[in-house]
Amino acid sequence: MSRRSRWRRVVSQGLADGVVLSISYVLAFYFRFNLQPEPRYLDLMNRTLPLVVFAGIIGLTLTRTYALMWRYFDLRDAVRLALGLGIGGALTAVVLVVTTGFLGYPRTVLPITWSLAVFGAVGMRVMGQVLFERRLQAKSGALESQKVLLVGAGRAGELFIRETRRDPEATYRIVGLVDDDEVKKGRDLLGLKVLGQIDDLPHLIHAHGIALVVLAAPSAPRSLARRVLAHANKAGVQIRTLPRIFEIVHDQVALSQLRAIQLEDLLGRDPVALDEQAVARFLGG
Repeated sequence: MSRRSRWRRVVSQGLADGVVLSISYVLAFYFRFNLQPEPRYLDLMNRTLPLVVFAGIIGLTLTRTYALMWRYFDLRDAVRLALGLGIGGALTAVVLVVTTGFLGYPRTVLPITWSLAVFGAVGMRVMGQVLFERRLQAKSGALESQKVLLVGAGRAGELFIRETRRDPEATYRIVGLVDDDEVKKGRDLLGLKVLGQIDDLPHLIHAHGIALVVLAAPSAPRSLARRVLAHANKAGVQIRTLPRIFEIVHDQVALSQLRAIQLEDLLGRDPVALDEQAVARFLGG
């Protein structure tokens, strides 16, 4: 992203947050006075509105909220956003105390404003994330996609689902998940249902027309990988697994780039390399 486009993105986010803060502040006054604020309070609201918006933007800037990408917005980012708005509210309170001594100012307005602004700013970012992912899904939906069944309803499976939804080049359509944890059966992970356990794979593959099984359980025992491979081979479908961690860390591959099951995935150790020259010398006497 160029510096100009990055600056444009930051400015647009700041303007959007300014609108959210303005609406929140106005609503806070109306909620505080049961939707009927007196004219003197409306005048006070109009005079202090620029301060509230400016202080809020400063708080969000100090917490580096505008360095965040909406497409990856999560709970930790929401906490950072709430902290930034809290700093903005504190700055507003300090200025009001210094300039007016808080005389005649309804003190509950600022906490109400903070609550509404957090709700509005978080909601705006979540909505932006949803729209972004839907746009990517619409693009990838035009491509021919494989029906995929995911083995493992843990953190790795969650990351793979998110990455696949955000990757416009991905041609996987995840139908559901399987996991041997009884507690997870029937539950949803990012809108996808845990359909059963690993031993249910043959039935589920046939019932849903699955073309590809993806093993998303990097910490699982090798015996599990062998079971999944046996079920996939029996059903006549392909099986893939996630890239190794070091490949992702060093940007060699993306999480959504699957690889074939390799021998070490089944053995639990590195394959033994045969010294062909030594063998030849031994056989040759």
